[in-house]
Amino acid sequence: MVGYFINISVFSLMLLGPFMPGITVDDFGRMVVDMDKTRVAVQKVIPPTTAESTARGNTVLSQIDQIAKAINEYNAGFTTNGKEIVNLYLAYDSKPEDFKRVFAQMDAEKENGQKKVLDARFKMKEVMTPQEWKALFNQKG
Repeated sequence: MVGYFINISVFSLMLLGPFMPGITVDDFGRMVVDMDKTRVAVQKVIPPTTAESTARGNTVLSQIDQIAKAINEYNAGFTTNGKEIVNLYLAYDSKPEDFKRVFAQMDAEKENGQKKVLDARFKMKEVMTPQEWKALFNQKG
């Protein structure tokens, strides 16, 4: 089970780390967003030279922040639920329904987090050009 927790954190880093500007991982394997670095990266790609470009850049920054918050919320819930699963496993009188309830909660939180991430991603796409997207997220294909 511990491996499962580690895989989630590693997956989050693999998914976002190399592609999202300003994302690092702390000593505990948690994602940390340096919004100052992210802001610099966005302003480099979408210079705030006009009101329109400033608004587009702010939208991108806001959505990156939403993605980071969604992942942090999911990770916090996953940790809490994981502790509950361990406690249920150790408790002699635990019932299958107890585990099913926690797993259902984990599934719901995962679905909610995925929706938030996808919504933010597509809101960014609405305001960015393909060239800006490639420059910011360093796509290689």
